[in-house]
Parts: sequence; C-alpha cells; structure tokens
Amino acid sequence: MKKNRELIILFIIVLLFGLYKIINVSFSYDTDVIILNPKYIMLSWIGLMRYGLTFIKYVLHLYGNVNIRLLNILTYVNVFIYSAVFLKFLSVDGKKNIWKDILTVMLVITSPILLEQYNFTLQSVEVSFSMILMMISFITTYKYLKDNKIGYACITILLLIVCFSTYQSFVNLYILGVLISLYKLSSYDNKKNITRSIIIFMISFILYYLIGKVIINIMNIDTTAYLTSKIGWLDSFKDTLFGIGKDFVKVLIGYGHVLNLGYLLCVIIVIGYIIKNKNIKSIYLLFMLLVPFLLNTLTGSRIVIRSLFTIPFLYSFIFYEFFDKKYVKYILIVLIISQLINSYLLLIGDYHRYLNDISIGEKIYNDCGSNKDITIYIYGVEKSEENISLIKGEVMGYSYYEWFELGHPSYERIHNFMIIHNIEYNIDNDYNALSFDNEYPNNGYIIKEGNKCYVNLGD
Repeated sequence: MKKNRELIILFIIVLLFGLYKIINVSFSYDTDVIILNPKYIMLSWIGLMRYGLTFIKYVLHLYGNVNIRLLNILTYVNVFIYSAVFLKFLSVDGKKNIWKDILTVMLVITSPILLEQYNFTLQSVEVSFSMILMMISFITTYKYLKDNKIGYACITILLLIVCFSTYQSFVNLYILGVLISLYKLSSYDNKKNITRSIIIFMISFILYYLIGKVIINIMNIDTTAYLTSKIGWLDSFKDTLFGIGKDFVKVLIGYGHVLNLGYLLCVIIVIGYIIKNKNIKSIYLLFMLLVPFLLNTLTGSRIVIRSLFTIPFLYSFIFYEFFDKKYVKYILIVLIISQLINSYLLLIGDYHRYLNDISIGEKIYNDCGSNKDITIYIYGVEKSEENISLIKGEVMGYSYYEWFELGHPSYERIHNFMIIHNIEYNIDNDYNALSFDNEYPNNGYIIKEGNKCYVNLGD
C-alpha cells in the first residue's frame, strides 16, 4: 500500500463505506441461529453441499457467542482485499488508470446486492473470504489460458472447490471470470481456450460434488430439500417460465431498492458494441449478460437477489472496458451515487429496524409481567414500517416480528432474538382463535391468564 496510491484510496473508500455497519452493531434473520444453535445450522449447510462454508467457520471459530462487530470488520477487510485483487485482474492486460480503476471497482464495493448478502452476518466473513479466492481464481485461469502452465490449472481447481462449497452462486461468478479472460485473450486460440475452460470447470464441479457426497455419507447427514425444492421445472413449465421472465424484467428495470438500472445500462452498452463489431468479443460480451441468470434458468428457480453477486462484477467489467466511450464515465458516476444512496438508506433503515425490534421485545415482556417463567404466545405480525420510517430491501429492514414460517409467525426466531437480548420467557404455540380488543402497541393487545400471555401483533 505504501508503494501503491491506488490501494490507499481503495482502502479509504471501503473503510468509509463499511464504517456505519461496523459502528452500529446489529444483526438480522438467521444470525440468531448461529449464535444460539450453531451445530444445527452448520450441519444443515453440509446437507446443502456448503461444506466449505462450515469448514471455514469451524476453523476460524466464528460461531456461538461471537462478536458481531468483529464479523463486520473481518467482512470489510475481505471486501478490500478482493476488490484489490479484482482490480488487478481487470488491468492484467493493460495500463493502469487510477480514476478508471477506482470508479469501476466502486460498483462492487457499494453494491446493494452485496450489502444484502453480507447482511446475513452469520456467513458474511466466509462468503467474502471465498470471494477473495474467486478473484484469485480469475487470475490463475487467465494465466493458465495464456501460458498453458498446468500449475495454474491445479490452483484454480482447488480454489473453485472451496468457493463452490461455500455458496453455489459462485458457479455463475466463475463463469463470468472465464468469459472475461477469454475476452481479454480473444487474439489467442479461442477454441482451445474454451475447451480448457470447460475442462477446468467440469473437474472442479465434479470434485466439489463428490467431496460433498462423501462428507454427507461419512457424517450420516440427511440432505436438505431446500435446493431441490427450488427446481421449478419439475412442477410447472409454464409457471416456471413466466416466473423466470418476470425476475429477468425486474433485474432489467432495476425494480426495488436493491437492484438498479446498471444492468440495463450494461445491456445498452453491449448492444451498441455488437452492432458496430461482429467479432468473437461480441459473443463473449453477450454471454456475460446472460451469466447472472444461469443457475436460476437451469433449475427453474426464482431469483434471490442476494445470490446475484455476479452482477456487480459484470457492471464493473463493462464500465471498465468502455470507460473511455462517450458519456460512459458520467453514467458510471451517477450509478455509483445511486448505489451509495440506496445502500446507506438500507443500512440506516435496517439498524433502526434492529433497535425497534429490541423495543418491541422489551415492551411485550414488560406488559406480560417481566417474568421469566411466563409463557408467551404470539399472534399476527408487526411490520417495521408500522413503527419507523424506512425502505426495505430483500431482507434488510424486515422485522423479526414479521417473518412467517409455515403459515404462522416465526415463534422460534422471535424467541431467539429476545433471548439474545436477555429477555427470557417460555415459548409455545397456540392456534386457538382469540378475540383481542386491540393490536400492538395499543392497550388491549395482550390477554393474560395466569402464567400465560397472549400477544396480538396485528394483521
């Protein structure tokens, strides 16, 4: 960093962007489980073929009563490192331009999509660490295709096994990296390089799958139906096709507060290039636009926005490649400002959601008598926007008191959240219809019967 002013600027940008989340400690859905029942969720990850995620978390001992601020610090250290390595990859075949480099990589750093991903604090360190490995695999792939040294291929395969076993969406991201490498090496033997790329990918994926199956069998773990349940083509071809099309349109028009018009802008830039240049690079660029949707299209599953972390890197490469074209740099600056505004609105909103969740828990407990022997029954939901002003993302901004599981409020998650904040009580379910005089936070939202307290959060 002493010798490279670019890295110092990059470090400052990452620090300033991550500072709010580091200072204002909070957590959201699922992180409660890794705190109170880490064994359960780590075994479930293995059942999901995410054994790399479990392995990294176990080795680093980042589970149980872990410091949330430490997790956020480590996450943004990883963000800085993988942003620097990605920048190295982007400029691997050309001269460096400090403002071009910094501005384009800011699309990755400030991405609301990645912000949503890291909002799952229980896995943010492991996913961001694997992102470093993925960026290194981009470089080793490029080196292998360029120099044909088998050592680079072996390193790439090892890195990919770890990445795929941390989060399956890394499959899409690696394919993007391969396409960028092929684009940069388009003057070389394209057929040969494409073949090599496919072989590396297939070996990596097969080994990842076989290792996962061996681990599951040795540990005698039941495979979860979470991933197979997402295969929509098995249910209804028509509905699945419509759902995929609908999700694509959402991404294209930047629907919601997490997505933006960046993808549409990239499509316009690429189409403009293809019209003027009918060459192999045009084909690579076209496939890059399709890569973010690859896994969802193959499985027929609906898009989970936080899994689309290929998109920020796609933005970054497209704007890097066409930075000197007319108006592109100005569009880039506007897009960065847009991402910064949306990301900070999401961050601030989710932190106040967290504080509001604590207030809700304390009020319920106090109104029920502040007795750890009491049993609390929860009815209905309490949405964040009913108490505070905020914008919501895919998960960010959603209260613990508005999550539904199997058609009813998520009693166990509410209980987890309150227990973590030293609000101790017994939990039970009751599906009997009760007539409340009112809903939270108004008088009459609870009914007390001895050591039982029935709470109506609302519709």
